[in-house]
Amino acid sequence: MPDRYVDHPTHVARHTAVQPPHFPMLRHVAKPRHAPLDRFDRALVVRAPEVLREILDAAPNHDAITLCANSYGRPWTESEFRSSWEHFRKALEKAGHIGRGLTLYGLRHTVAVILTAVPTK
Repeated sequence: MPDRYVDHPTHVARHTAVQPPHFPMLRHVAKPRHAPLDRFDRALVVRAPEVLREILDAAPNHDAITLCANSYGRPWTESEFRSSWEHFRKALEKAGHIGRGLTLYGLRHTVAVILTAVPTK
């Protein structure tokens, strides 16, 4: 069974288009002075869509300052998450849930495909 601690940051990537390595480290309330910075040193602030809020509400409880935490209840480090992601990805591939070679960068492109299908007013 895939790791439920890796599942939640993966949904963050899928629903926000935030690029690795930032998405496992996003904070609950991203205040500009505490938020991760983009490549132009601007605060990275993302409003979570309702479906993502529901997923995060179902996540394991933790006291970390980030949206998602590792199995110890602490914020992910980039290397920890990448290692866990590889195990998670291989389990999903083996179970036939995803195709071969899905990358963290590929996940963020999913949101672009979803958004192009959303009708505009």
